[in-house]
Amino acid sequence: VPGLEIENEAADQWMVAVAPNAALECITDTVNATFRRCGVDIVTEGVPMLINAPKPISITFVIDNEMAPQNDGATKSPFNKPSSSGFTVMVHYADGSSVNTYASESGVTYTHVSDDASCATVSNVDNGVDCVTIGLTGSTTCTTVKVKATVVISGKMFEATAEKTVHRLTMITTQVSAYPSGSSGVTAFYKLPCVEAFERGKLLATGTLSSSETGALTHFEYASSNATVVDVVSASIVVPAAAGTAAIGSRFSEFAIGAWSSVDLSAVTFNPANLTVVATERASVSYDGSWWSVLEGDTIGLVINHTQATQFNLKISEGDYHARYTNIFYAAQWFIPSKIVSFSSDASTYIEVDSSGMLTQKANHYQKIALKASLACGDRTTLLEPNVWSNLMPDFEDVDLGTYSNKLFAPYYQERTGRINLYVWARPLEKQYLRSVQITVRVPAGMSTAGGSYTSLDTAYLQSASFNVPDERTMGLSAQHTSRISGSGLKLLGFFTIIVNEDASGLLGYVSATVNALQSDTKAEDSHALQIRTSKTLNDPAIAAYALMHIGTPSRRRKLTGQLAWLSPLAKPLLPMRPTRHMQACNPCEAKIFGDVTGDCVFNVEDATAIASYVTSYSAFDEGSVAINPLNSWQNTNGYLCPWVKEQLNPTLDYFRAAKGGDDANDPRYKQPYISVSDLTHLNRATQYQHRFLVPTAECAAPTTGLGGRPDLLIKAEVYGGYGQDTRRVRATPQAAAEPFGTEVYFEIRAVGTGIASSDQLLNVSRGTLLTVYDNSRFKLHSDKGFTGTNISLPDPYNKYTNQVANGSQVGALILSEYDAVLGAFVAQLQPHDVTGDISYYVAVAVETKMNSLVTVNQLQPYLGMSTFPYSPAGFTFEPVLGSPYSVVEQSGIVCKHMLTPPSTPLHIPPSLPPFVSSLPLSTPPPLSPSTAPSKPPSLPPALPPSSRLRSAPLPALPPSKPPSTTPSLPPSLPPPPSVPLSAPLPALPPSAPLPALPPCTSPSMPPSLSPALPPSSPPRCMLTPALHSSAPPYTPPLLQPALPPSFPPPLAPPPALLLSTPPSTPPS
Repeated sequence: VPGLEIENEAADQWMVAVAPNAALECITDTVNATFRRCGVDIVTEGVPMLINAPKPISITFVIDNEMAPQNDGATKSPFNKPSSSGFTVMVHYADGSSVNTYASESGVTYTHVSDDASCATVSNVDNGVDCVTIGLTGSTTCTTVKVKATVVISGKMFEATAEKTVHRLTMITTQVSAYPSGSSGVTAFYKLPCVEAFERGKLLATGTLSSSETGALTHFEYASSNATVVDVVSASIVVPAAAGTAAIGSRFSEFAIGAWSSVDLSAVTFNPANLTVVATERASVSYDGSWWSVLEGDTIGLVINHTQATQFNLKISEGDYHARYTNIFYAAQWFIPSKIVSFSSDASTYIEVDSSGMLTQKANHYQKIALKASLACGDRTTLLEPNVWSNLMPDFEDVDLGTYSNKLFAPYYQERTGRINLYVWARPLEKQYLRSVQITVRVPAGMSTAGGSYTSLDTAYLQSASFNVPDERTMGLSAQHTSRISGSGLKLLGFFTIIVNEDASGLLGYVSATVNALQSDTKAEDSHALQIRTSKTLNDPAIAAYALMHIGTPSRRRKLTGQLAWLSPLAKPLLPMRPTRHMQACNPCEAKIFGDVTGDCVFNVEDATAIASYVTSYSAFDEGSVAINPLNSWQNTNGYLCPWVKEQLNPTLDYFRAAKGGDDANDPRYKQPYISVSDLTHLNRATQYQHRFLVPTAECAAPTTGLGGRPDLLIKAEVYGGYGQDTRRVRATPQAAAEPFGTEVYFEIRAVGTGIASSDQLLNVSRGTLLTVYDNSRFKLHSDKGFTGTNISLPDPYNKYTNQVANGSQVGALILSEYDAVLGAFVAQLQPHDVTGDISYYVAVAVETKMNSLVTVNQLQPYLGMSTFPYSPAGFTFEPVLGSPYSVVEQSGIVCKHMLTPPSTPLHIPPSLPPFVSSLPLSTPPPLSPSTAPSKPPSLPPALPPSSRLRSAPLPALPPSKPPSTTPSLPPSLPPPPSVPLSAPLPALPPSAPLPALPPCTSPSMPPSLSPALPPSSPPRCMLTPALHSSAPPYTPPLLQPALPPSFPPPLAPPPALLLSTPPSTPPS
């Protein structure tokens, strides 16, 4: 072969390969050999060769794959039969050798020889890939395909025939199994016990091929033949609605969807699920097999008043039918579990169990306590009745005692007299180290510490014990550690051994302990430079150690059923008082699916993986070791590099901060996206609907009617994410009653300007709800950090935002947005009251995602940082996504220039109207000139029935601590006295009645969903709220009423919402 060189560097042999069809031949001058030394050719000579290949004697021919017609269901999942197949040809030689790579040689010819000529076509490609392809389902009915291979080698011809099975989808069978899990082959549905809801089922489609091969089908859109009887939701869940019959899976249109839309199902037999719905409960139901995570003999060990969630699995059986409802109180259900299963405790003052099976441990007990799960209706059949022990665990800075080192069973449980061991545990502060502890223990009559002993189980502690001081029922222990403590948290120190008198039996009384001293260290080393040591209040009773001592076997009673049950406690416990996938082709740059990093127009965990990979490659730029941002040339795995796909790498919307060149215009990272693990975390949580995507904007908008010429700041947050986000842009909305998910958006705002008062600055908030507290009772966020209160106060005052060059004073506010369905955004609108001059606004945004109606710490998202709870406990500070130099969105404040002189008094509109007057027009006083105050109060409105008169006129606004000097005096509208007849007009006020000055209007804080919709001609709602400054403490105004004649009955109090200087912590129900 010209140009072919074969090296021989370390062996005495050369290899020569010949073609598969080589013939007997003698070669004398075709192959040359060159002898070379040190790169110099010494000699070249021809090498004679004899090609003496063995003679071929036979061939073997195989069609590689079984196949199916091109448009047959057998080609789809789960069967995935190909429509074409390649070949394998093996040539056998006389010397016993063989070659299996002949299939693509030029001397091989393939011929289709099936009985049905339309069965398949065969391609012959010289030196290429040859194959056989099955025709369309409708054009052929063959069950096997036959192909002949002809091989010519050195003029000798060989032939062989091969065949393969042709598969076809012949039948689709639909069956129903019990839902959520249970038996299959369900044909009838009944009502669940105790409720009106029906049982449900889950559809399963099974395809059968002509070869009898079966597989589960997943591409279908089931439809009921009678949707009024049975419907199908979530693609495969059977939902009975009324008595009757229906069939599901009887039509090919239920399967010819998506990838199956091109499949020919005309020859397929459909076996539907024929269902009957019965509008009664099952006649002979068994609940055997139901399971509660609370088991017989368990020891419940919690800190006092702490709770433990339990799991209850309900099993309903009748004959061959059974259905399992797993964790019914915590998994999403279509029925109310507490109406089927109820829980009770024979001693709820010791262990309480609520309607969902949640346990609350309240005290120690010396014998088992019966907990019961029963049917919630009818004869209240007992489903399960475990008997458990109640043994409290010590809280932080508490001490515990017990008769078993594993803390099982009752705290003090001894079946015989004689000696008894009392083990001692001590617990320091959370995540800290127990440095020392001293306790005094009192035992009840019938026990004696005289002659007692103490055994140390932790020799690292120096321990000393005392007995019979000052009397035989008292003993004490001191333990301290003088070096490095091996571990933090609870310590088992050792045990007392004391005497139980021979005549003692039954209940002896309480064992108690007093913590004389307990020290907790933040560091394990005693002399650590950063050590912080905390000492507990002296002589604090040990809560976990307080329990009754029982000697002997606890008594049980025989129930009417013949079963033995533990005696319930006769009295309440005494407690010591303790101090204190890929879709069809699309352009991601046009589709703009949020989070679509890979550019396949689908958002899923692959995108999070892509960010993880990119963060690694981005690290060199992140660390400053390279000067060119790799993002400039980056394109995603599908080849797109438009700005949109790059933006998806940075869903947290931040630039590099100061620590990484964010303030240095000469640093390559200046004004560059900061792509980090935070973005990966954001995307990962977003795939599961914990996080959302934010598009925030703010603009200077036309002022609210009645607020003068100063423009309002209108903030809009378009939030995206939720069900369906994988393939389209889904706008997030507040939680609806029928949905388990939703979104809330908060705006933390700084308004900076020379005209803003240094204290007592008021805000006109016309859209949104201004907050001064965060209601943490809903979700118990950061409870592990001690935030367990109902309302968490927000910062007062806000620290001045110094990352921007801005002159003048500022006011800070936290506003809960309202959702504007027309804009498709969460909005707030505001302006400082009675302020002249330009104002710069800086806005941070927080998005809280609800799932299944809850919010966890993982579902909190600050952009770029919030200084308020629940973000501050996690270390966040105020950093505005609109206005921060580190924001991708907007790097400077939004400046709203002063236009006209603001009015002296914004108008007031009642926050809502009761249903019985919702159709009445709102009475609106005419606007007043700032320089002109009314000389006398306007006349009162005509009398109305008591039910509507209260809100027929504007309600009185409440004054701030410093009303503006230009505010005119207006009379408040009066509520009707109870004694005035319905038809009687309201008496006129005396001319000399003093009228209180009215402040700018304020509307009580209400969720957007409860705010009234005002007609276009009505003045808008507005909320005037004092700015949060240290010099302006919360103000609670007095009730202001005009003076009335002595004979006039006392006025009715304004609605409660008007008496609040801050918004209510929870919205009205």
